[in-house]
Amino acid sequence: MDRIATLAFFRRPRRRQASRAQSALGVSSGYSLAEVLIVLVILGLILGFSGMKFDSYRSQQQLVNEARLLQAHLQSLQLASLRSRRSTVIDAAHLEGLARADASKGDLRAAAVTVDAAVRIAVDGTCSPGRYSIALGSYRYALSVSAPLCDATIARVK
Repeated sequence: MDRIATLAFFRRPRRRQASRAQSALGVSSGYSLAEVLIVLVILGLILGFSGMKFDSYRSQQQLVNEARLLQAHLQSLQLASLRSRRSTVIDAAHLEGLARADASKGDLRAAAVTVDAAVRIAVDGTCSPGRYSIALGSYRYALSVSAPLCDATIARVK
């Protein structure tokens, strides 16, 4: 009895018999074309929706970076006015000059910066209050500058 059990254990498993349609076409197993297409459509939808989310996130981050660059420029102008003993006004003409300087370096910015109230930096480094709007598509941020220490805050405008 043990010998029969060991022979059955070493016996090869039977191959599955192919249906008539499969044997006529020469196809033994695999995925059908419809199954592959359904998987590709589902993957395309998933990638499409994730791409939309990433694009909106990227444009929002561009705005935040633009606001931070403007904030850093404001602080550097405050130090420059203290050193040179000159007052400075950051208005639309000043921002256009910044945009031209960045474009000459090859740094093109897509965000539009507008001046709601210009900031004036006095000789002693104090500031008058001001506000700048930064917009890109449907996103909009505001950079508010408070007097007298030029404290700048960035807030999203809804």
